[in-house]
Parts: sequence; structure tokens; C-alpha cells
Amino acid sequence: MQKLLLHPSPPDFLLKYKGIIPFLGALFIAFFLLSFQPFQYRFYSWETKGMVAIAYMLITFLVLAGSLWIFPKIRPAWFSISDWTARKEFLLIGMNLLGISAGVFLFKVSFGFYEFTMERVLTGLLATVTIGILPTTIYKLASIAYAHLDIFPPTLTLDPSPPGRSLMFEAERGGHQLILDPDQIMTIEVQKNYLLFSYMNEGKVQTDRLRNRMYYAEKLLEQEPHLLRCHRAFMVNHRFVQEQHLNTHGGSLHLKGLDSTIPVSRKYASLFLDLETV
Repeated sequence: MQKLLLHPSPPDFLLKYKGIIPFLGALFIAFFLLSFQPFQYRFYSWETKGMVAIAYMLITFLVLAGSLWIFPKIRPAWFSISDWTARKEFLLIGMNLLGISAGVFLFKVSFGFYEFTMERVLTGLLATVTIGILPTTIYKLASIAYAHLDIFPPTLTLDPSPPGRSLMFEAERGGHQLILDPDQIMTIEVQKNYLLFSYMNEGKVQTDRLRNRMYYAEKLLEQEPHLLRCHRAFMVNHRFVQEQHLNTHGGSLHLKGLDSTIPVSRKYASLFLDLETV
């Protein structure tokens, strides 16, 4: 369990549910305070308890909304799946806890609950972190369930019939499977909640869809050096690249057998600049 909790959850979990996480966090804080009444909260009058609970809810909502609605727009690259680490995730969680703690502390000082002292600052921080452990754990368990295919990698299977190797791609739900030779995969494209695979089969380009995420495909194909991420929504097999129009700011690729061009974002352009085309 400790290993799973320390495993970085994919940032797309946060971004996918960013619309409801601030509301759930605010509701949880109110439920926790009114149900368990921790620390000095139990000694307040019911009128004061209600005011403090509303303040906790509002501050929690504003901090979470800021980190999930505003911060990703300011620093979208910070939430890149390829650069996401456990350190970044815990840093984001820590920033949220500190923000909530500071907001609650300023509220209590403003309304005369206590004076501004270092001891009160540390006590308020400890209280916020203690209360925040439970929702943080719930979030981690939910994100682990969301990303379970990435933590428990799918089985690598060998197909004895055709030459070459085969990998089994599995859908998140529904049991659909797609078995492909990684050397024959041309592109993998994100289309909402699906991955669209374009691959070569008996000299013809075929496509198939699978309900899953790019993070899953990247992890499964991380030992395939010719399959490279080129864009937020694309992976490409460089062995099929016929033409590339690139500079350090990005560009496009044209693959043999495909009519459409594949975009290359600035972040991944350097991977292709020094590679030769077919």
C-alpha cells in the first residue's frame, strides 16, 4: 500500500475531474468539521461552528479551484504527463494545504478567534495538515483506481503465428483488446477518451480504437525507441516518417502511407531534428 500511495498519479486525473474536486473538497471539510468536531471546534457555539465551517468550505474551494482551474492555464507544461513525478504531485498537494491553512488562519485572526503569533501559525498549519491527510488519502486511492493499468502493467504476450513481437493493449473498461506488433504501429492519437491506432497490416493502413489514455500507451511502449511522443495527442513511429518540416519551435511530420500530417509540438521537436527519415 505504501508503494502505491507514493506512486505518482497521472495529472490527467486531476485535470479530468477539476470541475468537481473543489466542490468535493469543500463538502468534505464541512462534513468532517461538523461530524468529528476536532481540536477547539467542539467548544464553539453552534452559530460559530456554522460560520467556521462555511469559512473552511469557501477557503478550501478557492484554493483548490485556483490550483486546478487557474494554475494549469498559467503553466500547462507543468502538468505534462511525460514530466509528471511524485515530487510534483506532493508539491501540489502541499501547496494546497498551505494555502488552505493560511486562509483559515487569516480568517480566524480577522474575526478575533486568536492573535497573530508564531505559535498560532504552527498550530493552524498542524491542524490543517492533520485534517487534510484523510481527503488526500482518498484522492490518492481514487487516482490509483483511475490509473490501475499503469501501476499494474498489462501482460506482455508473444504471438507465435506472425513474425515479430506482439503487445496486448487493453481497454480501461469493457474488456476490448487490441494485439499489435509495435513495429507495425504508425501513429497513436488521442480522441477524447479513446486511443486511435493506425497500423500497417499486410501492406495496408488500418485503424482501430481502444478506450484508454495516452499515459497507458506510453508506459506500455517505453521500451520501443522508435515509437516517440511528438505532441500532446500523438505518438508516432519514426520508421514510417517520410518527410519532416521542423525547427526548434515544432512543426509537422508526413508518414508513408498516411495522407494527413502529424503535428510536432515545441516540447518534442528536438527528438526528431537529428533523426533521419525513410
